[in-house]
Amino acid sequence: MPVSGNKQDLHDYLNAWTSMMINIWEEKLILLDVNDTWELYNSFVTHVIIHSGGDGAKIEFAFNKYGFYSNEGVGKETSLDNGGDVETSRQAKPWFDKGFYRSVYALRRDVAKIYGDMIAKNIVFTLQNKSI
Repeated sequence: MPVSGNKQDLHDYLNAWTSMMINIWEEKLILLDVNDTWELYNSFVTHVIIHSGGDGAKIEFAFNKYGFYSNEGVGKETSLDNGGDVETSRQAKPWFDKGFYRSVYALRRDVAKIYGDMIAKNIVFTLQNKSI
């Protein structure tokens, strides 16, 4: 977690967090054997977008849609909205959701700290440079 609270720290932190999430997902895919063709494993794409002036940021993840089906244990024989009525041999392989949402919570906390540090530095700078 960066402590100096500047825009570069924010950018570096978001990039590191994004890479960490991809690594976690790749490890889960291997651990849970969600890799028949390795297409899902090889499909991850990310974009970290820092808006002009560093005010706001967005992280986009993309991967093959069937990754959601593997996560829920549905597929060719079973639809997502089957209401649980269809027997299937597929097992849910939760590689995505639980860890992701916990990590997003930590990301929110850490980004709030970075922005707080940036604001505090700006206030101190402004007060120190104010002519009386």
